[in-house]
Amino acid sequence: MVWNEDEAKAAIKKYISLIDVANKAGAPTNQMDALRTSLKAAVTAFGSGDLNGVFNSILDTQTKLNDTVSELGANSNRLWKPFARYFEFVYPIYGFWPLLTALTFFIVYVSLLWLWQPWYQYTVSVLAPLKHPGFGIPMWSALFAGIGACVQIIVGVTNDVRTDGFVDKYRRIWYYFLPVVGPVFGVIAYILLSLGFLSLSGITAEQLGKQTFSVILVCFLAGYSTEWFMGVLGNLTNQTPH
Repeated sequence: MVWNEDEAKAAIKKYISLIDVANKAGAPTNQMDALRTSLKAAVTAFGSGDLNGVFNSILDTQTKLNDTVSELGANSNRLWKPFARYFEFVYPIYGFWPLLTALTFFIVYVSLLWLWQPWYQYTVSVLAPLKHPGFGIPMWSALFAGIGACVQIIVGVTNDVRTDGFVDKYRRIWYYFLPVVGPVFGVIAYILLSLGFLSLSGITAEQLGKQTFSVILVCFLAGYSTEWFMGVLGNLTNQTPH
């Protein structure tokens, strides 16, 4: 088997991340040096266009990494350390903390919807502190978007592990912020709908109160598909006044 250029590049990127995680988990120095040597051979082969060499070097790196993971903490005189170090290697790869974060916030958001019965009546008045008539933003716009963000994390981690075999560090960081970004996007989506900058088919801003479930869906999507909503915001800011 020989990879194409994109597959070889993806494999090198993957093992750069995995070796970094193994190093942080406390892998022995001699094993880390061997891993870096194998990976360097893969990078060198890629630079010279030798994709077969990349494949063989990555196989060697994979074998050495498997041995390193198996031996993590084996020299410790405490029984819990081998498991702790192994877990420290495994949990970043498979997105354990993002999944735990998503589950925790999901429970919080659903609990708030349950406790604030009837949840559709809870609003936050905007501009009222400034002695302005303002308008009310329903709390559920943030909560349903937060639920959407939690679902995005679960789906994203699952897809990352299935396609790449691990969760990239930068994606993990993004997943940590999503439970906060999602509710903010939900509120923004509701405000844009209320002001008429976003529209639902056949529904005016004045009719939003009678189309609660349609608006809930938009708020949920703002949290679930943040890339889509950022694109919507980008389109709005790029529009020129007529």
